[in-house]
Amino acid sequence: MVLPWKNYLETNEVSFQLTEDIKYIAYPNGESCILKQETGKDDVRIVDPTEWEREKQIISNKYSDIYGVYEPCKHDDLDEDDTKYCYFGKTDEGLYLDRIQRKEEWMNHSLTHTIVSIENWGVLHTPDGGKTLWKTEWCDRTNEFYNTMRCDVFPENPGWKQVDKAEILIELNSKLSPDHKRGIIHSDFPLPNNKDVEVIGNIIIP
Repeated sequence: MVLPWKNYLETNEVSFQLTEDIKYIAYPNGESCILKQETGKDDVRIVDPTEWEREKQIISNKYSDIYGVYEPCKHDDLDEDDTKYCYFGKTDEGLYLDRIQRKEEWMNHSLTHTIVSIENWGVLHTPDGGKTLWKTEWCDRTNEFYNTMRCDVFPENPGWKQVDKAEILIELNSKLSPDHKRGIIHSDFPLPNNKDVEVIGNIIIP
């Protein structure tokens, strides 16, 4: 089961509209939980992972024709070389799904064109050929880059941060190649090679 969460870049809200009346909000607006909003009812904070597993099973039972069947894995079901512990299933292409049923590629930097990755600083990337530039921070706690979207592995992830072209050229002057600088100035980077991703305004829609 794959759920089409949207990442609203300006607010960093990661949310999923199940029906006209039911919406789920994850990090950060869900405050380290899944927030379920249903018309005519009080908001529900889903904190316990087992509660969210039950909620996903309900979604699967009712909407499998749209989102697919939820097929979680037990440890014994995993491949011996599966270091990512794909407990929440995989796509047909073998990509892992995270706790809120997003594809692996929705969180790594294949959603965008990576301009440069700098340890202890972050990743500079663009979803639109360089018209806008975004930074994904470096995580000191784990000594690696954050995912592009908030997730259960990185609940403290600050999310995407838009950066100013002029400021980034100054800040990273010694880190950027002449080609990088030219691409930033002229907005002529390649578009991400991901046909499953659509960028509309400030929304990334996998």
